[in-house]
Amino acid sequence: MGERRRTDFKRKNRAYFHAYFRFCGTVRRMAYRRETALLLCRVEREMRILVVRLSAIGDVAVTANAVYSLRESLPDAKIDWAVEEEASSLVSGFNFVNDIILIPRRRYSNYLVRNPFRLLRLPTTMLRFLHHIRRNYDVVLDFQGNFRSGLLTLLSGAKKRIGFSAGRVYEASHIFYTTKVRLPHSPINRVEKMFRLLNEIGVKKEPIMRPVPFEFSPNDKAAVERFLYEQRAFNKKLLVVHPGASKFGEFKRWSIANYAALCYHLANDPDALIVITWSGEELLSAIELVKLSRNNKTIIAPRFETIRQLAYLLKRSSLVIGGDTGPLHIAALFETPSIALFGPKDPIVYRPWNKNCRVVRGDVPCSPCRKRRCSEKKCMEAITVEMVLDAVKNMLENASPVGSVR
Repeated sequence: MGERRRTDFKRKNRAYFHAYFRFCGTVRRMAYRRETALLLCRVEREMRILVVRLSAIGDVAVTANAVYSLRESLPDAKIDWAVEEEASSLVSGFNFVNDIILIPRRRYSNYLVRNPFRLLRLPTTMLRFLHHIRRNYDVVLDFQGNFRSGLLTLLSGAKKRIGFSAGRVYEASHIFYTTKVRLPHSPINRVEKMFRLLNEIGVKKEPIMRPVPFEFSPNDKAAVERFLYEQRAFNKKLLVVHPGASKFGEFKRWSIANYAALCYHLANDPDALIVITWSGEELLSAIELVKLSRNNKTIIAPRFETIRQLAYLLKRSSLVIGGDTGPLHIAALFETPSIALFGPKDPIVYRPWNKNCRVVRGDVPCSPCRKRRCSEKKCMEAITVEMVLDAVKNMLENASPVGSVR
């Protein structure tokens, strides 16, 4: 008899626990739906959204597709973008962004290095910055996922701060978010990953490969058109080659000798004009490439004043060739045909979001990998000049010359 009572008691307790957990789950789902509904209702009074993607140039270009879809879904919302100085010129070309919140990290760093005593002014500087960043935002979307961007979401004062869950961010930035988005274990492209954040505010759109609207100033167009005119590039196939990579991504770089051999063979096309783009300290490498290419059709691009001028050149190009770097992701904004050379990185995740992009990679068992540094670079050495030339031949069959409308 006592054994039966104990069994009945356990069954009742188990039933109570199951009912309690079902009740908690229902409450969470109702709260989520209510919060989402309230956010959508705020669109009537101009919903305020802050997008956080501070750097780098290629990552900012990748984020543009998701922000453009956000604008299409919420046409009356006020969408601001927080970005650092390096990529601010690129964001200024997105006409679907209302305002740019400039984060002058580099300026503050140089400011303090040159005169450490200016640290005494840091409290006043921080108060000004807080006044600048706090604009009664309803939602903050952190597409970056590191400590700087996470802290920025907190300083914005927004009640709903959306980012990726632990394990998908760097430097424990998830501690700053009120809503943490989980991602599948299988690899997905970064653009698809960013669209998962949009789902949390009721934007149910599937990412598609398409051009993103971009505005160029008359000065930007004039600078590039002047360069093309001086080089007599009209009615020619403009092939842009970007051999450089950031210091952080040096292990993703194809050798200068290979790029020079590639340009030597590309110059055999009588209608080809090969332009080598560069930035900062990459000029010396660009000069070396031109010397090794041994032809007069390979030239060095001028120093562009803004990223928008580089973007306009990429838009006017017939083909863009380079590694996993910013210019290829900028070219994807305009669906410019491109060839991406991939070594250590997984092309499923990092390839440009461009239907006119072809990925070339070597067959190496250790690729892809998660290393940040590699002395051997077998994966990049496995990419031969012949492999890239075959890809160029296929891509140039339908390429548009400079001066025509693509």
